[in-house]
Amino acid sequence: MSEHEQPEDEEDAMSDEDKINEQLESLREGYNDQRIFDAVAYTESVKVIDETHADVEEWFLMFDDKEPILRLERATWKVLKGDGEWDDWSWEPDGDVFSVDVTKEPIPWELLDKETRYTSDLIIDRMAEKFANTFMDLFYKGEDGIPDPTVVVDPILRKELESYCD
Repeated sequence: MSEHEQPEDEEDAMSDEDKINEQLESLREGYNDQRIFDAVAYTESVKVIDETHADVEEWFLMFDDKEPILRLERATWKVLKGDGEWDDWSWEPDGDVFSVDVTKEPIPWELLDKETRYTSDLIIDRMAEKFANTFMDLFYKGEDGIPDPTVVVDPILRKELESYCD
């Protein structure tokens, strides 16, 4: 038996939520979803509606590649169970919950917390690291490459960037 195969009694013991999570992980690996690697934060939550219907809600918090824009995307997978397997997946992107140029606008932390349960404490360090690594030309100035946290308007992210510079 390969390491990915499970005895039938173990598979039957898995909850529908676990089975859906396992299939979603396989989908992600198959598609090699770059957004997960690039994201400041990524979460998903499974909601089993009944024996044959479930929703998987996804949240991606990420910076744009070329612009200092922090974007929160939300999407929903509609999952149907047929012949005992959760095998019918349809993806319904909801689009951006918000899109903020951090050099011009503060981050809507209240909205971020309300919608996703991300808090500044959980993601601020990763956000500062992603910002500094992604926008080196913007963040580091002069010939000596001195960090300039003042390019960021949001006071929470700016404070983290200041400590990141130390």
